[in-house]
Amino acid sequence: METNGIIPINDHISDMSPWMICMYKKFSNPLISFNIKLFLMRLIIDTHTIFKPYARYLLTPIIHMCNQMFENSSEGLNTFIIDTIVILLSWHKQAIPSELDSIAIQRFIEYLFSNCSHRNVIVMKSNLDLIKKLIECWKERIHAPTLILYKLISEPDLKSKQNAISLSLIEILLANDILPYYVPPTPTGNLPSVTTNSILTTITNDLTEDKFNETIFKNMKNTYRNIYAAAGEVIGMLLNIKKLKHETNQRLLEELNLILKWHNSQRLSDTYVTCIYSIQKHYPLIFDKTVMNKLIFGLKTMYGDIKIECLESLIANITEFDSAYLELRATGILDILIHKDFGIRGIALHLLYKLLAKLTHEQLYEIAQILYVDGPNEWQIWTLEIYKCIYDYITNYLTKEIKTSIRSLSEMFYHHVGEQLLELLSSKNEYIRVNCRNFWV
Repeated sequence: METNGIIPINDHISDMSPWMICMYKKFSNPLISFNIKLFLMRLIIDTHTIFKPYARYLLTPIIHMCNQMFENSSEGLNTFIIDTIVILLSWHKQAIPSELDSIAIQRFIEYLFSNCSHRNVIVMKSNLDLIKKLIECWKERIHAPTLILYKLISEPDLKSKQNAISLSLIEILLANDILPYYVPPTPTGNLPSVTTNSILTTITNDLTEDKFNETIFKNMKNTYRNIYAAAGEVIGMLLNIKKLKHETNQRLLEELNLILKWHNSQRLSDTYVTCIYSIQKHYPLIFDKTVMNKLIFGLKTMYGDIKIECLESLIANITEFDSAYLELRATGILDILIHKDFGIRGIALHLLYKLLAKLTHEQLYEIAQILYVDGPNEWQIWTLEIYKCIYDYITNYLTKEIKTSIRSLSEMFYHHVGEQLLELLSSKNEYIRVNCRNFWV
């Protein structure tokens, strides 16, 4: 009716029209039949652009309606609730829930976390994505549903994949700087308990932060790579957030050290590398001399994804160690530059690029002799960056150099690198051509 001009257009966009006030009162009234509320919600979903300016009025009754749906239905996260959440997300620039609705919001989040899992992987990923966007938009009003998360990650069977969904949910919280361990304030009144049809059972009130974290560490012993890798990322994110918040993480580091020693004692080199790779993505400080030596020492015996993870782990912190190039060279880093897999070659090039500033004249020449410009885009990009650095270095070296025994080597080096850079001007990749052309200008 409003679209077709049947009812008067409201000039004051922030104030609800009389007809909308009437509907709002019905929608907010707890005595009104739930079926009527469902009908009104479907009306809001189908004409959400008309209701968008009044989002701040509608958020509270919509959240209460969703909570009531979870309580009365065994379907969990059904399509109606998903449609409703999509509408709430589309309104987030107009309004987010009030602090006065904190209990209803928390209950809503608990229901979503409890019902996120689904036997269909595609549906489950869609549910995760929806929760991720909701937390990003409402993070100022959200606390972690700690007891639910604890229950979801407590599957003791190390050969089970059941804990994967809960680890993903914890990652979503941590990505928004929300710690998964939250102690709610003591309630001052007789609040109704949360009842769901999820897997939740009664959980004792003796849950501590250390106990919660120990459960995450147990997942790092799981036999499935996606589980222990996700648990490693969670620990890395926890360490990073605690560092940013200037909170002590000594206990976490001690537990982590024990887990890594366990992996090492079991001769599980693959799981050790994956755990280090997952942790250092968020907490690079885990990478010390001991870790570097273990990764470099095992580099020759690694293949496929594990070798890539090992090289990428080294990239982040390799410049902190003075003898890194010599140790890498001894384990065959130069052989990787002629590996048949261009993906591994590209990562090895990136690793060497980080070390260029610490290399000697002879070491740079050694690398330049192995490189060639043919290959896929990522390979050419890092080859170009390395050649540019080497060319600048050798140009400065020749201008300052007095007659020495390596004068002839320097000139040969200079001509070789220059020829390779000129050849990159004819690359099929436009970015590389433009970048290389700008270098010569």
